[in-house]
Amino acid sequence: MKFELRTGPLVSILLFIVFTFSRSEHVFSQSRVRGKVINIKDKKVIAFANITVGGTKRKAMSDASGNFTLTLNGFMANDSIFISSVGYKSLKLPVRDAIFKDEFGLDEEAREMQPVILYSKEEAIGSGSEITGYFRAWNPRKTGGEIGKIFHVDHNNYRLERVRFKVNNRCDTCLVRLHIREVVDEQPGEEILYDSISTFVNRLAFDDKFSEFDLRPYNLVLKKKNVFVGLEVLNCSKRDGEPCSICFIGTEHGSYIYKSNTNSAWEEYTDYSIYLKFFYKY
Repeated sequence: MKFELRTGPLVSILLFIVFTFSRSEHVFSQSRVRGKVINIKDKKVIAFANITVGGTKRKAMSDASGNFTLTLNGFMANDSIFISSVGYKSLKLPVRDAIFKDEFGLDEEAREMQPVILYSKEEAIGSGSEITGYFRAWNPRKTGGEIGKIFHVDHNNYRLERVRFKVNNRCDTCLVRLHIREVVDEQPGEEILYDSISTFVNRLAFDDKFSEFDLRPYNLVLKKKNVFVGLEVLNCSKRDGEPCSICFIGTEHGSYIYKSNTNSAWEEYTDYSIYLKFFYKY
């Protein structure tokens, strides 16, 4: 005797509901999202974009070529992945959709057009002494942590020129990113920079010369009198593969503000400060 399964409209609807429910509730045990973050407008890669999933500490960062890999162990299909980068609108999409994509496009944030102003006088604020007196050990692996200081600029309109800092770097190469944030209730707030600005720091001893971000090509004009200038270590490497260390150098008594990783609260430490100098024109 031969049996044949027939499905009517009601059975088909029930099967669709069961399939959809099971798909949205599926738990990933070993899956990964791999892809490239690009600018939707010109298809150029977006380096050092932040990728997180499910509102947790599970995160990744795109490399210099825009590529990233994010593991999904323990996450549900209807959890969301967030991709963000300074100067772009954040992208949010469900895990169940992200695992089938290999490119993730971000839209640029609209920039406010600045009036043409002649900036002729340069001023520097921040650390005065160049002589090493203190150091603050830092994690050489990318954690999303930042360390920096609040600067008060006594002008209503100014253009950023350079940011100078000092490190003791026992790694062969470290990549350090600059952050400039607004200040809210004496704490670092939202990012002001539209561009991801980073610099490579080679091996340096305690009393070697400073390192510097050259901001002149970016034409960064600010109107906020109080800003937080912070530094983030993205990656450090040593040719022989052995562990290495990086420290931020301090030259004067004072304070600094830091957080150890992306989701940490900001903390202020007062005793000695880190060497940080802020150059601008007005």
